Amino acid sequence: MNNEQSRPAEVPKPKKKMWVYIGILLVVIVVIAIVAITSIPSIMPTPKINQVLIKVEYSGAWQGAYGDQTGVTSWSSQGSKTITLNRPSEAEHIWIISANAQKMDGSGDNLRIMITKTDGTVLKEGSTTAPYGVAQITYTIQD
Repeated sequence: MNNEQSRPAEVPKPKKKMWVYIGILLVVIVVIAIVAITSIPSIMPTPKINQVLIKVEYSGAWQGAYGDQTGVTSWSSQGSKTITLNRPSEAEHIWIISANAQKMDGSGDNLRIMITKTDGTVLKEGSTTAPYGVAQITYTIQD
């Protein structure tokens, strides 16, 4: 008896498995690429904040001060007030902004103070309802 005759003939494996593996590999590569792309911070730089608004919202009389590393300015009002603060050249990379307001009456009404971007985005806020209360905020911009 011949050894070659007793062996069953080898049946070629179907090529469909290879295409399944290639398809799975492609899906994995696409998923990895999507994760990598969405994990990378934006290529476009964030615009530098060169101007902020400082707002006090209150119905009564108040006084306080606002400023940055170049100086402080006193302010007061009867009712709400908004001022625009421009970034000084001395604050090229770090701009520290502070503001406060004190109620000049004994009411329990809310006095709110905010530092916002010019588009209205609130960067920092504080408030007080205490009679003659003070609201103080500081915000640091690093860019």
